[in-house]
Amino acid sequence: AAREAAAREVAAAQEVARAREATRARQAAREAAAREAAEVAARQLAAREAAELEQALQLSLQVAEERAASESRAAAAATAAAAAATAAPLATPAPAAPQVPPAPPAPHLRPLALELADLSDATAGFTPGRKGGFGSVYKAQTPPALLARSSTHVAVKQLAVGAGEAELLVEVEVLSRCVHPHLLPLLGFCIEGRCLVYPLARGGSFEDRLFRTPDGLQRLALLGRNSPPPPLSWQRRVCILRDTARALVFLHKEARPAVFHGDVKPSNILLDETDSALVADVGLAKAAEGLLSRPTHCSIAAPRGTPGFIDPLLTNELQQSEITDGYAAAVTILVALTCQPAVGLKAKCRLMLRFPDSAERWEAPGIPDATAGEWPPRVVSKLMAVVSGLSSSEFKEDRMPLTEALVELEAIAETAGEPPPPPSLPAVGATVDGEPDGESSRLCVICLDAERQIRFTCGHCIM
Repeated sequence: AAREAAAREVAAAQEVARAREATRARQAAREAAAREAAEVAARQLAAREAAELEQALQLSLQVAEERAASESRAAAAATAAAAAATAAPLATPAPAAPQVPPAPPAPHLRPLALELADLSDATAGFTPGRKGGFGSVYKAQTPPALLARSSTHVAVKQLAVGAGEAELLVEVEVLSRCVHPHLLPLLGFCIEGRCLVYPLARGGSFEDRLFRTPDGLQRLALLGRNSPPPPLSWQRRVCILRDTARALVFLHKEARPAVFHGDVKPSNILLDETDSALVADVGLAKAAEGLLSRPTHCSIAAPRGTPGFIDPLLTNELQQSEITDGYAAAVTILVALTCQPAVGLKAKCRLMLRFPDSAERWEAPGIPDATAGEWPPRVVSKLMAVVSGLSSSEFKEDRMPLTEALVELEAIAETAGEPPPPPSLPAVGATVDGEPDGESSRLCVICLDAERQIRFTCGHCIM
């Protein structure tokens, strides 16, 4: 019995030892698998970083080649002029040709690499007094390298400190290939200063022109509009909505890869001097993923955008697409129609959405904005059909494609006819009714001979 008991104890000990060995083997296998997965992830990350760096290097080389070609052409022109002067020293000089203002930039011109010192001079050292209302955006004198592409003033956007060089170059690449008459073009960039340079949209933002708040009117005054502009007519609002849809359809269907804006709203729709729409902040968009010939979405880690414009589908599926951009465009249509904030606006407009042909059943504030003029009932009805198609269904398969919405908006704009021309803007720095604009009013009469930075920050006068 003792021998049997001892044998059982030995067998039990051996079984425990085998179990421990098996546990150690499984743990070692898991650790090896984890190490292998980490190595694979590290290799993939290295490959992505290498691809991004290669893309950035190609863009930098292209910019350098363009700059070298421009300098070569300038040198050749100077040499030819010197040779002509030497060959005919006694010839009667021809009368000087009249100065012709530079032609507007061709849409295919790529943005130029700029020096940080030039941008610092143009923005008076990035002083807070020249900072815009929507982030780090500065009104600036046009840098010398961009005089052939822009007027006397530009807008300089400075990215956050955490933005890296590769990220900035990727944003420049996206904005360089997405060229459309209703997309705000990128004129130049500066890697060292994390800056992007755009044309100055002197019509202000669609949001400021709609709501006309004190802060918005102040921003418009900085653009040369000392007297508040009149409210946008309903015809002009329809044209702005149509032009915005044109830009979005271009990003979705013609850009390669497709680009989804992700933050369509009135504050990201800028207006030029003729009040034509320019969709801004395209560089913050997401490119479609995958190797499909026509990818339909890109995955995101969390919903991004502005409250009121975020599609519920984006919250549920975490997929940014032309459908989610269409939802934001639908809310933008409601904002333009009612001149009401976006948060909760669909609920306020529920009767107008449900009974678009029965104006007597609508209730304020979900009614057309009267300051835009008398909205034709047929126009309101068609706009409500577009809004319902782009935003009502909880299933993306049942939503109206933005291409169809554009067809409807084109028809509405054609029915509305040509909107009245906007009032002409004075030159930046000119006076309006005896009042200087926002920039010239800050020039110091004591420090006129000083550097630009001192003239804006001397403190001799507090406006």
